[in-house]
Amino acid sequence: MCSFKKISLLLREIGKRRDLIVKYMQSFVQQDDHILVDMTNVFSSSSKIPLVRAGYNSDLIFDSQFNLMYIYSMNLRSPVFYRIYGGNIKDVKGFKTILEESGISDAIIIADKGFYSECNINLLDESELRYIIPMRRSNKHIEYDKIVSDKIKTAKNYFKHENRYIWYYSQEKEEKKIHIYLDDRLKNMEETDYLNRVSSHPEKYTIEKYHQKKERFGTIGIYTNITSLTEKEVYETYKSRVNIEVMFDGMKNILDCDKTYMQDEDALQGWMFINHLALQLYHRMYLIIKEKEIINKYSVSDMITHMKEIRKVKIGDEWRLEAITSSTEKMMTKLGLPITYD
Repeated sequence: MCSFKKISLLLREIGKRRDLIVKYMQSFVQQDDHILVDMTNVFSSSSKIPLVRAGYNSDLIFDSQFNLMYIYSMNLRSPVFYRIYGGNIKDVKGFKTILEESGISDAIIIADKGFYSECNINLLDESELRYIIPMRRSNKHIEYDKIVSDKIKTAKNYFKHENRYIWYYSQEKEEKKIHIYLDDRLKNMEETDYLNRVSSHPEKYTIEKYHQKKERFGTIGIYTNITSLTEKEVYETYKSRVNIEVMFDGMKNILDCDKTYMQDEDALQGWMFINHLALQLYHRMYLIIKEKEIINKYSVSDMITHMKEIRKVKIGDEWRLEAITSSTEKMMTKLGLPITYD
């Protein structure tokens, strides 16, 4: 049996070799790729690691944490690169470092709406990177006039996306473009939700505020310096961000990597690299389930639970497959990996 002390020593040894970790991750980096970039927080109980600082997450939970920035490749459909930052560092400050370390110089950056700022846009422009970045609905550069007057629906400026029709129009901004999209189904949902809250939470939601916001319901504004893509291509490329959201969900809820008890920075770096390898395997399993079109029936967690039942036992001089349940056998068949008893 491997003791906790030996595991800790192994993690420290791995963590000390960031150069080799980077070399491994760089082997997955492709130029001319569509990459997703995002940052999440990981809680830590350590008071000895300088990177662990007081911070807060999207739920405004203040705790000791470090921040984890990830790069996801759309070409490979896999997480490819990460870097750890202090818990008080925002993603805007860490972005340049991870780009330099990863070696990415020719890619399309697809960020989230919290990334848009003049500082970040300048950084991307200076790095000569292409980007697709959503804007907050309150951004002063978005012109809602066509939505207010319903002129957005006077031409053939719409496309179908996942069985819903999306209307759009575009604005020029400093040789770049702002695309504004209107999803009527989303608009109806948001209006209904807001009006329900006027009744249930009148201290925060009022009918006056509803009238101020109503023309923005169901809209997405996207800022991009890629003028060669159509409005539909820009929209669909942005929507691919769901992949990095699935990745973070798997990391925190399936691999249980939303907190760590490491008490040494080298051990923390080693722990994170092991989790990175596990995350790559997790995401590959997710894609297999999705490609086989059985994601409505099985999750990665189901897949892991069933596959843990599959084992061999040694009888005499021979290794034989142990009996498995019919449900596990059925799942493996659906995955294209039927169990055979030799």
